[in-house]
Amino acid sequence: MSRVGHRILVGSLDLIEHLPFWSYDELPAGVTEDPTLKYFSIQRDIDAHIVDTVKLIQRYNPRATFFASAWSAPAWMKTNNKFLGEVALKPGSATSYYQVGKLRDDRIDVFARYYVKYVQAYARHGIRVDALTLLNEPGIDVVYPAMDISVAQQQKLAIAIKAEMARAHLDTQLYVHDFNFWDWRDPNSTETKNYYRIFTDAPDGSVTGKQVQRAADAIAFHPYWGDPKVMRDAYEQTGKPIHMTETSDLNPATILSYFRLDASSYVTWAQTTDQDGGTLHWTPLRDNNVDWDQIAATTKWPNRLVKVDTAARNFSVRNELYQIGQFAKYLDQGDVRVDSSEPVNGISNVIFKDHDNFTAIVQNTNATESTVRVVVGKTSFVVKVPANSVATYRWWSWS
Repeated sequence: MSRVGHRILVGSLDLIEHLPFWSYDELPAGVTEDPTLKYFSIQRDIDAHIVDTVKLIQRYNPRATFFASAWSAPAWMKTNNKFLGEVALKPGSATSYYQVGKLRDDRIDVFARYYVKYVQAYARHGIRVDALTLLNEPGIDVVYPAMDISVAQQQKLAIAIKAEMARAHLDTQLYVHDFNFWDWRDPNSTETKNYYRIFTDAPDGSVTGKQVQRAADAIAFHPYWGDPKVMRDAYEQTGKPIHMTETSDLNPATILSYFRLDASSYVTWAQTTDQDGGTLHWTPLRDNNVDWDQIAATTKWPNRLVKVDTAARNFSVRNELYQIGQFAKYLDQGDVRVDSSEPVNGISNVIFKDHDNFTAIVQNTNATESTVRVVVGKTSFVVKVPANSVATYRWWSWS
């Protein structure tokens, strides 16, 4: 089990309230490049109280940890000179799009230093960024902030980031992929990006798979498309920890199944909105000229895990909070999954161990109380799990 913690952002994303979108290296009029990152600044994060919010989390949970993701490099590092995504139809297709904006090859090292400056800037405010993802959903065909980055570029960027972090005496971890199961590998699809190839030798011999494996500390996944079994495949093939860095699924059964498939973490995404469902700049439209004010007025995500009523100045939570809270409350960084059987008769489970301490989380989806026998090694005991509930059992072994 890894204490991945809270996801924070490197620059703006789609789920922001106020425009404009921003990177940390916006250029003044008349300036077209900034390879020395002279204009780098997180002032927008300070002005928008993002830094204050992270500090508030630290105040209430001093053990909180943070990992960060960028949706795009600054515009001037990209081939289309746009921070926002830009899409175009794939040749010969009337329905399938690709991301036009790509990372420039001559800006890979600069982008790596951009990440370092971000980690250092947040550190100056007392915020330790424990890990970075290489890029959020590389190559996704959307018009909110996004960027394509080829397999070859991902390889070089991963190596460059770890080199720049070492040069700055930082131990920030790096998670590669940060995209869907399907985009990692799908042998039955000709459309998948097959990003698992970052761990293979580059065709031109410039990078070896082993170099990239040394640079990568973990593999990050999103669950929106594909077979979750690729998590187990990726873990068995690389030995790298697997992190679920973005998901909106609040079903405890899903969490149990992902831990069974070797996930080390489960991070829910954008789970707090106001009574109206928030003001968001997310859109599924493939329209480069989209009206962002209209998107903000009409895109709402109600019924998230937590609803904050800004008028009444109170909040409410969904019942799932108490069920998935079992994982957050009783599992910690030292816990390692030791067993998990397939769901049978409405009962799902996963068991963790930290030295001599064991934790079993059991879900009963039946409408009646169920009697369950828990067996781990020579330890065996029987419990009664209430109907439609998630229960946690802890014990110690001195054998």
